[in-house]
Amino acid sequence: GKINNTLEGDEFRFELYKSDASWNLGQLKETVSNQAGGAFQFTKIDFTSANDQYFIVKEVNAGQNIDGVTYDDTEFRVHVEVIDDLKGQLHTIVNIYDGNGVPQDSIQFTNIYEVTGTDKVILSGQKVVTGRQWAESDEFTFSLYKAGGDFSFQQDGENLVATKVVGYDTANHGYQIQLDYTAQDVGKVFYYVLVEETGNIPGMTYDQTVYHITVAVRDDNQGGIETHTIVENASLDGLNFINVYAAAPTKITIEGGTWKNYPCAECDRTNLFLYVSHGGELYIKGGY
Repeated sequence: GKINNTLEGDEFRFELYKSDASWNLGQLKETVSNQAGGAFQFTKIDFTSANDQYFIVKEVNAGQNIDGVTYDDTEFRVHVEVIDDLKGQLHTIVNIYDGNGVPQDSIQFTNIYEVTGTDKVILSGQKVVTGRQWAESDEFTFSLYKAGGDFSFQQDGENLVATKVVGYDTANHGYQIQLDYTAQDVGKVFYYVLVEETGNIPGMTYDQTVYHITVAVRDDNQGGIETHTIVENASLDGLNFINVYAAAPTKITIEGGTWKNYPCAECDRTNLFLYVSHGGELYIKGGY
């Protein structure tokens, strides 16, 4: 009931003490809990003589802060004037004062619930390259962008939330992005997309995966906040990107070449030469 101010039953307790005319706290007479909606009531008290009675009403945990609730520390003073009308009937006049002696119309405690603190979400993953080993010059960039509820987004600086770069020397070729939330974010839902920026390494096909991430920030009903995160088709620590390297095929064209055999004066083999049309020679060791 803390979020919407609607109290459930038995959330708070209240004490009735006997007192004297100087408002010294005496014997505890009764402890009761609130009903749904906040009202509470002590057992009816019978008076049998025309003597003024004094009571103090206070809340259990008065002045303390527990689970985000600051309990009202007011001690209400109740002076009951018991009057004999001399016609065989006792009558009462109930006077209520706060702890400073200011008259009150009723006994009402006001507790304050406040959400404080922070929470965080950590997104993490690894960069994987297949097709070749990592090169010292390799660098890959991952960007987190704000998105709409349908995960549409603009890949620009205005919507950029965070950027991480993974290079040759990055430990385990991994990355982390930390998102921080405060009490001001309670009740909000945040939508993000995580992508790899397409680079220009020759032969590299960049992963085009777009991760959809939803973070809802909630009141934990204990004075703090908590986050609930959903990542479509992945886990918070499994936001991996896999790039594939493939060298472009190459060709050698030989035009008008002629194989010729020449005797070798120093050996019992024949050296083999290939003459090509541009006039160059390719010497192949070992003859026939």
